[in-house]
Amino acid sequence: MRQSIFTRKLAVTTAAVLGALILGVAFANWTATGSGSGTAKAVTANVSAVTTDPTGAVADLYPGFTGGDLYFKVTNPNPYAVSFDKYTLGSITMQDGTGACSTATGNVSVPTTEQTLPGGSEITVPANTTTAVSRSIADVVSMSSSTANECQGDAFTIAIDLTGTQQ
Repeated sequence: MRQSIFTRKLAVTTAAVLGALILGVAFANWTATGSGSGTAKAVTANVSAVTTDPTGAVADLYPGFTGGDLYFKVTNPNPYAVSFDKYTLGSITMQDGTGACSTATGNVSVPTTEQTLPGGSEITVPANTTTAVSRSIADVVSMSSSTANECQGDAFTIAIDLTGTQQ
């Protein structure tokens, strides 16, 4: 009988110790903590190069005209839409850049300082636009009144920088 009491005490003690260990592990699981740091990275705003689109241009220039439209294409690989409200126009080149219709003679001109799109309008390009979308800016190209006949039908390529914000 003595051994039975000892066995019983041993069993109770063992059960108590195992129960305490299990509760200790459970408590440790509930109160586990950790520290360190994580990283977040901002995307780099990247609007692909704006390209001119002479095939989409409407032939509206003639000698003395000051309201020609500029046609171009743009893509936007960013995960957000971009709206442009300002632009700066630059160098002008053309298909045949020689002879009586060369740009060196001043046949075509554009404003070369930063301009705001007229009437508070914006050029918006949707997010993830990998196929170039056609856009235009009205009334920004002028043709000299002394432009030579050789300029008829020629396409003029005008550098453009767009400025805008994420939408």
